[in-house]
Amino acid sequence: GAFTKEAPKTRGVFSRLRLALAALIALAIAFPYAKYLVLKLFKREDLLSVRQVATGPAPEAELLGGKYRLERVIGRGGMGSVWDGFDKEGRRVAVKEMTLKGKAERDRIVRELYLKEARTLLRLQHANIIHLIEVVERGAELFLVFEFEAGKTLAQMIAESRRLSWETAKGIAEPAARGLAYAHEVGVVHRDIKPPNIMMTDG
Repeated sequence: GAFTKEAPKTRGVFSRLRLALAALIALAIAFPYAKYLVLKLFKREDLLSVRQVATGPAPEAELLGGKYRLERVIGRGGMGSVWDGFDKEGRRVAVKEMTLKGKAERDRIVRELYLKEARTLLRLQHANIIHLIEVVERGAELFLVFEFEAGKTLAQMIAESRRLSWETAKGIAEPAARGLAYAHEVGVVHRDIKPPNIMMTDG
């Protein structure tokens, strides 16, 4: 007839996929803070390889914290922008800048949130979590300096492919769960697991 039973093999694949996704969602529910923690699913040995800045070294006064040259904005969010940059040795970094709105109470709250996030992220050292290098203060502004990871977020992958194979989904869920499990072990919780916060790095 027009409707047939699902083949056992296909049914088994979807069953395993549902179990993997359910496990990931359960982990997400168990992690109620560290909103900006980004999970890194594949570690590449040379991601921080030295690359010289084409325009040459910047004067010390132009470097953020005397260490980092900000090149261009590569992302924006409700609380700030993310810059592509380099340290003085030419290593690539991603710098998250706190956005100030000129409203004292609002800026104070945003600053406190950034500092709380920084204290949380500085505790985490794991292959499947983007590493926070340091926090730089410039007047009332705050900048979080992260290692730079080239790759695509899960949101970008879904937009491009629409549907992920079982093996791809499994390859995403397992390392993401490892990163979350480690964070939980050291007392850090997440509460914002979503495709834009899961990155598949190159390599």
